[in-house]
Amino acid sequence: MTAPLPLTLLMVENNRHDTELILGALRVGGFEPHWHCVDTEAEYCARLHPGLDLVLADYALPQFSGLRALELLQQSGLDVPFILVSGTIGEDTAVAAMKLGAADYLFKDRLTRLGPAVSHALAEGRLRRERKEAEVALRESETRFRELAENIQEVFWVADPEKTQKLYLSPAFEKIWGRSCQSAYESPHLWLEAVRPEDRERVQRAVETKQTRGTYAEEYRIFRPDGEERWISDRAFPVRDTTGAIKRWVGIAADVTESKKLQTQFLHAQRLESLGMLAAGIAHDLNNVLAPIVFTAPLLRESLSTTRDLKILDMLERSAGRGAGLVKQILGFAHSTSGEFRSTQVKHLARDIIDMIGETFPKSIHLEEAIASDLWPVHGNATQIHQVFLNLCVNARDAMPAGGTLRITVANRRLDATEALALPDAHAGAWLVIEVADTGTGIAPEVLAHMWEPFFTTRGVGKGTGLGLSTVRGIVVSHRGFVTVDSAPDGGTTFRVFLPAITDEGTPPGGKPVSATPAGHNELILVVDDERAVRDLVAAVLTRYHYRVLIAADGVEAISHFTLHSTEIALVITDVDMPLLGGLALGRILAQLRPDLRLLVMSGLTRETSSGLPHRAPAAAARAFLQKPFTFEALLEAVDRLLHPAEKPDPQALRPAG
Repeated sequence: MTAPLPLTLLMVENNRHDTELILGALRVGGFEPHWHCVDTEAEYCARLHPGLDLVLADYALPQFSGLRALELLQQSGLDVPFILVSGTIGEDTAVAAMKLGAADYLFKDRLTRLGPAVSHALAEGRLRRERKEAEVALRESETRFRELAENIQEVFWVADPEKTQKLYLSPAFEKIWGRSCQSAYESPHLWLEAVRPEDRERVQRAVETKQTRGTYAEEYRIFRPDGEERWISDRAFPVRDTTGAIKRWVGIAADVTESKKLQTQFLHAQRLESLGMLAAGIAHDLNNVLAPIVFTAPLLRESLSTTRDLKILDMLERSAGRGAGLVKQILGFAHSTSGEFRSTQVKHLARDIIDMIGETFPKSIHLEEAIASDLWPVHGNATQIHQVFLNLCVNARDAMPAGGTLRITVANRRLDATEALALPDAHAGAWLVIEVADTGTGIAPEVLAHMWEPFFTTRGVGKGTGLGLSTVRGIVVSHRGFVTVDSAPDGGTTFRVFLPAITDEGTPPGGKPVSATPAGHNELILVVDDERAVRDLVAAVLTRYHYRVLIAADGVEAISHFTLHSTEIALVITDVDMPLLGGLALGRILAQLRPDLRLLVMSGLTRETSSGLPHRAPAAAARAFLQKPFTFEALLEAVDRLLHPAEKPDPQALRPAG
């Protein structure tokens, strides 16, 4: 037995008995009606909705009529079949209703025909809707094609099977070729005549051979009537009929001049990336060279007493620290790492830059400075902020080839809500403002619009990478700050860098609580490093601070020591990159032998660039990372945190991957 078909029905009827008869006839006809019955115009209008399957209406009601109901349905725009069911309607009136749009009419004393009439009306409605949908789809398809062909930046073209006549050219042809579409219709070879002579023969040969095979895809250069050269990427495809014969050719020709420029810039970037990889390798070795200097200099302070010796040691520490900072900068920019952010006092960085300018800039450049003594610290990376100073000052120097005045100002500034609204990316609050001003050539308005773009430079070939100002902006944005610039041709330039300031007076700028250097309690530590100076110094400091130490030159020797002292060793300190067996592989092996083993990883590279360290470090019970060069205090604090984790949580501790 076939299940009844659901039917969403609106009835216009005021006789309950007739309503029941109609519903019964529908059920006999194989329908399951879900219905509402109304007898006024207002109720009828309220019940009209797109989900209706059918409207059944009596011809005459005291306050309403079937013809009025049909008129209102048509005014609503709904495509719903309408059937008149009446006991008083005449044949002429029924035919007139059909002409007005009714699907059918029935007499109440002949309801046996209701089921077939409803089925027929619903089928007709479906066909009608399908035709309308097909017509709408066709119109939309034609509209989309026209909009696409006439608005895309590429040239869409259609040619006859012999390729002797262009059947269609989109308007982009006029923009790219600089010639009218009409002229191309009249002269089919006009497009080829515009091709650069060095490319023309190759393109002509490809048209004659590759197009026939359906593999035509060529790049060539054209000259526009105004003399401008453009790069074109042109592809064509044959459209075949059912017999395989070519009916027409269709093609797309795109202007790829900008892409060619970007490709050149990409190759430039690849060269920079290769230099970055080379720099990273050199930086690793430099960190290993600097590590003993940074490590031992503070220890020597206890053995020196004269002011002269202490000054020499201060200079040694500053130079080693500067070298370590430069290495971090190389690694950070070579591998796009952000570096460590901490409370930083900018006035010390400004003083370093001012000293450097005094030693290296031409004497024709007069330096003025205004560094406030009460500067607020900022939360940032000292090496990156130093890079901002350096890039802006070098740009200022280059803008004054004949000499001039360079002024460096660093000051505190509070912005209120009104001032913040006038500055893009600003908000009300405390800011540290770095100002670098020059009296040089200034920046032209057309250059101002592009000066922050990577690789944009106004210098000649080989005289600049175009990365200086984009680097400045990237660093400042990473510090949640912003940059403004005031400039005019021959009127000098002033850059202002705004960095969010730390104004909490309870914390000394850049300072941290002073605590006693932690010492050990005779724990046994295994130190593994292929750099003899590093491992010997680490061992000496650990021994001095009451630890027992075993040393190994590589991972293989370390495993040999570990098998003899596996239950005694409390901590393994290992370098990442070593011959025979590296630190990460060593850590994974030792973690399998003793899952609770504590591991301190050190490297001349950063945490992010140490062979994917965050994702590949072994799953030891506790682990941490030290970047070379590090101080002996940093070493002892890291060791103490690992051996006493409940008391001193390590913010630099490595978390297990995932």
